[in-house]
This record gives sequence, C-alpha cells and structure tokens, in this order.
Amino acid sequence: MNAENFAVFYYVSEDYHEVSVQNVIYPKRDIPQVLRDLYGDDFA
Repeated sequence: MNAENFAVFYYVSEDYHEVSVQNVIYPKRDIPQVLRDLYGDDFA
C-alpha cells in the first residue's frame, strides 16, 4: 500500500480481524534490499 511518499507493508489477520503494519519504507530506497536487511535473504 502506498501512503503519500511511503510504501507501507502490512499483514492482515483474518482470524483476529486485525491489520498489523510491519514496515513503512521510503520508496526511493532499494526496498528488496531493505527487506533482506531486516528479515534475511528468504524474505525478499
């Protein structure tokens, strides 16, 4: 999801009817690299 100048990554839990924001990243950054740095090579 994009919010103004940011990319918002979120998780939807249908069991609990919740939305959890995982990350908010400036999109001019290398997003796949940022996600790899945060979560390891298996994530992105």
